[in-house]
Amino acid sequence: MWFYDSLAKNVLSLSGMNDVLMKARFLLKRGQEMKVEMEERLEKCNRFLYLFFLAPNTPESSPTVEDLASSLSLVLETYTVQTQDGYLIQVHRIPGAGPPVLLQHGLMCTSACWLTSGKNSLAYMLHKAGYDVWLGNVRGNRYGSEHTKLSDLEPDFWKFTFHHFGTYDIPAIIEKVLEVSGTDKVSFIGHSMGSTSILVSASQAPQIFPKLNLVILLAPVTAGENMTSPIKKMAGYHKQQKSLVEWFGLYSLPPKIPGAGMIKNRPLFPFFSDTFLNLLEEGFTGSQELVNHLPSTVSTYTLLHFRYTGVGW
Repeated sequence: MWFYDSLAKNVLSLSGMNDVLMKARFLLKRGQEMKVEMEERLEKCNRFLYLFFLAPNTPESSPTVEDLASSLSLVLETYTVQTQDGYLIQVHRIPGAGPPVLLQHGLMCTSACWLTSGKNSLAYMLHKAGYDVWLGNVRGNRYGSEHTKLSDLEPDFWKFTFHHFGTYDIPAIIEKVLEVSGTDKVSFIGHSMGSTSILVSASQAPQIFPKLNLVILLAPVTAGENMTSPIKKMAGYHKQQKSLVEWFGLYSLPPKIPGAGMIKNRPLFPFFSDTFLNLLEEGFTGSQELVNHLPSTVSTYTLLHFRYTGVGW
């Protein structure tokens, strides 16, 4: 380097060649950096292609709300509630010494939805705050698929809407909470359809309201008149939609499609689902836990009822 420095100082600087050589040196160095960057990108691309097409699926699993509670070191109790019209619904409890609070899930969800965010889950935080936490379900979802007389393979099993949740399911669950906890009041937190259900109870089962200490409605839904989605345009065809449902025998959703579970078992699925859900909620992570429990089954009549709240069943 001493020779180059001497040459650059005494000769090249006078001829202008020093600038040319410095640029050439920079370009050679940048070229080497670009080569390394390209190799890193190719390696990353190869890894993605492997995960897309060659990597084996993650093991097939069907995690439960008990699994979620266990992963958070929570004790979970299960109680079976029988409604007045014969449905058997599992209710889950995270026991605590404080006052009871009942969490009621939204559309196509289950009690597990209150634990899918790990230690940021509302059920977990309420338990840590000392509450006696109860997680409700409704007829037709994963934890409400039994009946004293009907099978979930029979059409009559699925002939219900959120009207029945508020009239039968929620009152029966509240009575079970009070019976087991030994208290005379319970607080209620409902999300979306869970809020709809307790509002139905207000008119169809008013006897339970003296037993409620507090009612909190998260993203409450009452009617579809103010909906801005294009789906609203389909509401006027509810009678035709109901006829099609009955003609095809499609009484519950989502239908069980063979092999559909392979999609969520692909190694890259958590990355893509997190990316998609992050568009809806900035900073969202942990979609793998969420999709393991969603969507749960729901009666088609419930969906049609949300589309047109005036239809009779």
